[in-house]
Amino acid sequence: MTSILTGEMWMKEVINGHPIRCVNAFRMEPQLFLRLCKDLSLNYGLKASSNMPIFEKVGIFLYAIAQSASNRVLGERFQRSGDSISRAIHEVLNSISCRKVKSLAHDIIKPYDPDFTSVPAKIAQDKRYMPFFKDCIGCIDGTHITACIPEDQQMPYRGRKGIPTFNVMAVCDFDVFYICIGGLGRIYSPNDPLFRVLEEYPDFIPSSELSDVHVTSDGGIRTGSSTEM
Repeated sequence: MTSILTGEMWMKEVINGHPIRCVNAFRMEPQLFLRLCKDLSLNYGLKASSNMPIFEKVGIFLYAIAQSASNRVLGERFQRSGDSISRAIHEVLNSISCRKVKSLAHDIIKPYDPDFTSVPAKIAQDKRYMPFFKDCIGCIDGTHITACIPEDQQMPYRGRKGIPTFNVMAVCDFDVFYICIGGLGRIYSPNDPLFRVLEEYPDFIPSSELSDVHVTSDGGIRTGSSTEM
């Protein structure tokens, strides 16, 4: 990396410059950006390394998701090696959403009333819904997020879109505030007969055969009337 403007120098220029530059780069104003850096450092274990400050690590992470930037683009922007970029992103991601330790997501993505003792105002104040939906706490829906999966492991993650995706379920309350995000996983289960057939026989299988796929009593897979796989 040969640029005179290092990643740290560029970050300082953006943070101390016109606020719109920070919004354009990281989707948040400078004060909020610095507050996030402080919060991740004091409460969620994010630490500076010998050659990279916390605000640059957070900047790399936010720039990646705000601009859909690749590792190579990030390396050029911040004048860092691909390994340093990847490590910084993982460190910030772990402080935000790690499941093994308390992270930022644990304190943010949760209901205001964990015991759901009160009726949501959206329900209580509307005669069309009250009292019929007084026990309703929100809405749940699923979405597919594009995933980068090794080619030999992609089959369980492929759906009708034809690309590998994570199947994610999310719940939000009536203020459109997310209170639960989970269900991150594959589209198919390895135990599904169709999945097992496609794993063992990756070549094209006629649709007439797939319509009669089922698991035998001994755990094998059978198609049609007599074909044992």
